[in-house]
Formats: sequence, structure tokens, C-alpha cells
Amino acid sequence: TLAKEQQFSKQESWHLRLFCHCRNLRCCAKLLAQWDTDEDTNVADESTQDNKRKFNSKDTSKQQKQRLRQRQQHQKSLFRSLQSEANKINDMLQSFLEYLPKDEANLLLSKASDIMGLVEKLLRQRKRERKQSESGDTTTNKGNRVADTPAEKEIPWSWEPCIRIIMACDALYYRLYYQQLTGMIAISSKHHETDEAWYIPHPQFYFGLEGLTMQTKEHGTKGAPRKTKSARLMQSARELKDSSPELQTLVDHLVGKTKSQDPANHALEAIHRQRFKETMSLFQDQGWASSASTLSRWNKALSLPVDPESKHETPAPQLLMDWRDSCRDFLCHLYAYATVSSKVIGKLVALIAQLQNEESMDLSEGIVEIGAGTGYLAEILRAQGIAVQAWDIQPTSINSTGDKRGGMNEYHGHVPPFCEVQKASTLPSSSDGKRSALLLCYPPPESPMAFNTLSAYRKAGGKCLIHIGEFKGLTGDFKFEKALRNGGMHCVARYPCLGWGTDAAYVTVWIAKGSNPKMLTSPSVLLPCSTFNCSKESKHRCRSLRQVVYCNQDCYDQHTPVRNCLLSLFNIHTDPDLTRFGSLKGFAPL
Repeated sequence: TLAKEQQFSKQESWHLRLFCHCRNLRCCAKLLAQWDTDEDTNVADESTQDNKRKFNSKDTSKQQKQRLRQRQQHQKSLFRSLQSEANKINDMLQSFLEYLPKDEANLLLSKASDIMGLVEKLLRQRKRERKQSESGDTTTNKGNRVADTPAEKEIPWSWEPCIRIIMACDALYYRLYYQQLTGMIAISSKHHETDEAWYIPHPQFYFGLEGLTMQTKEHGTKGAPRKTKSARLMQSARELKDSSPELQTLVDHLVGKTKSQDPANHALEAIHRQRFKETMSLFQDQGWASSASTLSRWNKALSLPVDPESKHETPAPQLLMDWRDSCRDFLCHLYAYATVSSKVIGKLVALIAQLQNEESMDLSEGIVEIGAGTGYLAEILRAQGIAVQAWDIQPTSINSTGDKRGGMNEYHGHVPPFCEVQKASTLPSSSDGKRSALLLCYPPPESPMAFNTLSAYRKAGGKCLIHIGEFKGLTGDFKFEKALRNGGMHCVARYPCLGWGTDAAYVTVWIAKGSNPKMLTSPSVLLPCSTFNCSKESKHRCRSLRQVVYCNQDCYDQHTPVRNCLLSLFNIHTDPDLTRFGSLKGFAPL
């Protein structure tokens, strides 16, 4: 419908049609990535049901052959569609790039070139696989390896190329969306029938489309619900969630009642849910996460020497690293670097109200956020009735005509803000620190920003800090952490953020010692052990899943069921020796 020339001028509709071809290409690649090779190779298994059917074995054989031919034709049409949609993307960009600034046009061309290269490579490989199959060489035509055991599912040869095509399509979509957000491409005129403007959909709706990132194959061949590996993993997580705040937060997020929740209210949470489920569907249910080849890749990644410059990075097989970055990085730029669930937001709001009711804690001015970026988190808190002043060293503001004001934000570019974000590099003198809480969300790593802001806030009489990020990791610096431990602050609450497999962020609330003796009931630590009810400072961090930390061997042993569940949920499959406590390949000293 969007592609009809008579409804839009070329200048108005080219990006919408380009988006449609990108979406179609992604759908085809995902269907091929989820292609069930077992159903192709084991169609004859249906003959075991002869005694339950009303037709004889001869009819059954004919139906099986017909069904196999239909599946082969379907697969063939998907490959044709891949080539057709990729060609349309390339042709359209060549014709309409005159409507974009030169640097943005070159970016789109580069992303389209990536797509074309991946599709062409996939089609060449398919041609080789077909020749091998026709010649009788079956060592590689069914998958990229031979199954190690009869029960282990083979990974089709086309699976990894299709995953890379999906990532390339997402990169093109995000760039088109960013160009639309920043006014480089215009929202189309209102449609003559519906009187509504047509535009590239927001990510929380795009990735929520049925059959795009959401599961496309909910049922088995007989119509019964499929008991997938990801479903079994989630069942294990439910059983263990009371022993782990991280599992509790993740399970509530993934399996809670979401139909009544409007994605527009908390887009980042909705997209995390969609992409996490898609990752489990593609990497767990298709057999990649548990395969022998993946085990070898994990062992190789963890065996590489640790570079001091990247000591906080998460080692993983390259494909999984690229996929995680594809899922998370664009969202960090568009929204915020921390993904805080609605439940945690609710707990934080309740705690602020509790602190306000205490005589020694005046938070009547609400929250002052320094380093607010797009103002996304500030707007989420405002929607909960909390007054928030948002400040950033370089706001992402644009004026009403779409012109950028000032320089470009280092982390968010020119993304329009979700609320008013004013300019300040540290706590402004106009803010009443004595009657407000300070919020720091993902303060820059190895930067004095967090320490300087906290120092200015404490000098102004401030008594409550809300920190969202990592300790001994990718946010803040040593001086900031030392100021928290030794500068008269005490942690009274700690909530896990929703992770992507590469981060270890928490929401922590700190208050000045002596301001509320009732809440200072346990030792205050920066990074407590992951084992349930252990409040000791951690000394070792798991390199493959950085949110897992321990103080000693006993806690490591006690936490084994939860750790194994978390590792599986994030597609981590390594040699046990590499994840044993004390192994420098599996654990980093803190």
C-alpha cells in the first residue's frame, strides 16, 4: 500500500518504500534462519502415525512427498525474495539519495552495500550447497557441521548468514529512523483517505510486529504448542527466581502480563522484551547456543589474552558480540544507556516517597539529573509524578524548525529530547541540592564528571544519590567510588537493570550517614556478592556474564544453579573449566 506512486510524491515516499523493502528482507531472512531442517529430512516420520489416520500408507507417502515439495518451493521463494528485496533497496538508494545530505547518503549507501554483499554471499553459498547435494556429497549440505549426537540438532548452513542479514537490515532501519527523527527526511503528508501522516514506525512498534521479532512459529506441525528450549529455560528461571534478584527482575519482565502495558509509555522496556525473546528464539531454539561449534568459539574467546584497555569488555563469539551490539547500541543512542524495568521504577518512586516522609530527608524539590542525555529517564520518572530537572553538558535539543542548536551530543547525536534538558556540565547553582535527590545515570567511564558532580551536590547540602550504572566497571571512576565508600554515604537500596549480556548495571540509592538511622541496618558495599543473602564485597567477576560476581569459593558453589540458568539465558556455553572459580580465563579479579 505504501508503495503506490499515486498516493505520495517520490520525494515524500521514497524512504517509506525503502523501509518496506528492508522490513520484507528481514522477514525473509528470519524465516530462513528459523527453517526447521529436521522437518525436511524426517518427513517420513509421519508414517508412524498410520494407525491413527484414515488413509493407507501409499496415500501417506504421497502426501509426505507433496508436503516436502511444497516446503522446498516455499524455501526457494524465500531465497528469490531475498535477492529481489536487496536489489530494490540498492536501486532505490541510487535514485533518491539526492534528497539527503551527502554524509548521510553515503551512510545509507554503505549499509545497503553491506546488505547486498551478505545476500549475494548467501546465494553463492546456496548454489554450492545445491551442487554438493546433487552430486551426492551430503557432508555439508544439511548444516554447517555434523551433529555430535543423534539428539543434537544440526545448524543449517544458511543460519549464520541470515542472522547477519537481519543485523544489516536493522542497521539500515535505525539510520532511516534517525534521519526521520532529526528532520533529514520529512514525515509524509496526510493520506487522502485516513487523514493520518504516514511514517517509519517507532522501534517499540516495529520490533513488536507479529512475525518480525516476535515468534513466527508458535506451534508444531500437529498444532500442539512447541516445548522449545527457550520455554524450558524460562521454566527453570521461574523456579529459581526467588534466589536471585537478577532472575526475579528478568522473569517478571519477560513473562509478566504485558498486553495491558502500552509500549509508548516505556519504549525501551518494550523493545528489550521483544529483542530478548527474539534472541532466545534464534540462538537457543535453533541450536546455536548449545552446539559443539559454539562451545569451541566460546573457549577460544575466553582464552585470548586480556587487553588492559578493554578489561571491562565482555568476551564472546564474534557473531554473538555483533548481535548483542546490534540489539543494544542503537537503543542506547535513541533512548538511554540503562534499561530500567517498570517494576524497578515503581520501587524507586516508592522509596523516594518514603524518604520524603522522613523528617531528616527533605526531597521536596524532586530529582536533579546531571548527564540526562535525551531526557528519557527523566520523562519516565515525571510520568510517575516525580519532579525532575534534567541537565546535560550538550543537550540534544533541536528547535521547532528542525535546526540543531549547538554541537552534537557525543552519545546521542541530534536525537530529539523526550523532555526539556538544560545545559550544564555539573550541578548548577540554580538547583536546590539540599531539597532534591541527585540522579546520575551511566556517568562516563574514567571521567571525573561523576566525582565532581557528587562533590558539588554534597557541598550544597544534598543527602540522597540515585546512581544507575556499574561499579568497578563501565561507568564512573575510582575517585567517585571511593567518595561513596569513604565520604559518608550509605547504600539503602539496590535493584538490577535489565541486561543485554554485555552490561552489569544496577540502580542504587545512597543517603548521607546519620540522615536516617532506621535505614542503615547493613554494611554498605559497592558491589555485593551475587549469592542470595550475602552482603560481602565481591572480589571476582565472571568475564562472560559480568553481572555475576562472588566474594569466595563457597558463594560460587552455592550460586551454581542460578549461575547456570543465567548463563543459558544469555546464550553462554563454555567449557566448565573456563567458568570455575579462580580461573583467570573465566573470572577477573576486582
